[in-house]
Amino acid sequence: MKWHFPEDEAERKKWQNPEKILPDIGLKRGSTFVDVGCGEGFFTLPAARIVGKSGVVYGLDIDGEAIQILKEKAKREELDNLVLL
Repeated sequence: MKWHFPEDEAERKKWQNPEKILPDIGLKRGSTFVDVGCGEGFFTLPAARIVGKSGVVYGLDIDGEAIQILKEKAKREELDNLVLL
């Protein structure tokens, strides 16, 4: 079952902005981050950008389609610090 609605992502960022929230909770270059229920990567991709090549981000989701979409997004951004399951 696909849950993501791209038109809702911009609206969601107005009240839940990962680029602001993640550094505020202490995420920084070199960190390790785990996103359980990561879906298509609303928090996972920004986390991967923040932790950089010296960090790692684990994304887990039961929705295989969402993980595949996330893998494609990460590939387009050349993010190779993700472990997606």
